[in-house]
Formats: sequence, structure tokens, C-alpha cells
Amino acid sequence: MIRHLASLTAALLILLALGGAPRQSHALARDTTSTAPQIGLFESVERVRAFLEEEAVEDYTGTHLSGVSLHLFDGTPRSGLAWVYTFSYDPPRLGGEPCILHFMDGEILEIRLGP
Repeated sequence: MIRHLASLTAALLILLALGGAPRQSHALARDTTSTAPQIGLFESVERVRAFLEEEAVEDYTGTHLSGVSLHLFDGTPRSGLAWVYTFSYDPPRLGGEPCILHFMDGEILEIRLGP
């Protein structure tokens, strides 16, 4: 017990000599305990429907909506909570499925999944 206390004391002294305790970056320190979406699912569905009709760049012909889920992204393609709309081809293909990400600040991104 005394040996562990002595090594802990030595480690604290070294930290103080180097300028104090290590600090967490803002990205790690931000509160991620609340995953309640700021944009509800039904509101998101309406916005994405309008996006598909007016603003979509990708071609969604020959696809169907295969899933909608809520994900917390950590930097790729950007950080934040988003509704994720995944589409599948008819007939199924290996990779390249279109996907729409609807972030809580209202931004909508189109990406392709897989190889």
C-alpha cells in the first residue's frame, strides 16, 4: 500500500512539474449523454422527402428505402447526431448504395456506402 502511494505521489509531482494535469480536448469533453434528437423522425421524413424531390444529386431510381436509424457520428463525414436513410437496389448489388444523412442542424448529405 505504501509503495502504491509513493508511486502515485511521484506521478503527481511529475505532472505538476510538467505544467499540471492533462486536459481533455473539447471533442472528448462534450456531453454525449443525451441522444434525444432535436429533429423528430416524422419531421425528418418530410424534409428528406422534399430533398429527394427538389435537391437530390444522386439517382435513386431502382432503389427502395431499406432502413432509417439514428446515429451519433464522430467526425466522418462530420460529427453529430443524424437520421440515416439507407437505400437498397432492386435487384440487390454489392456496394454503392445511396444513403442520406439528416443532421440535427438541418444539413442533409448524400453519400454512397460500400465498395
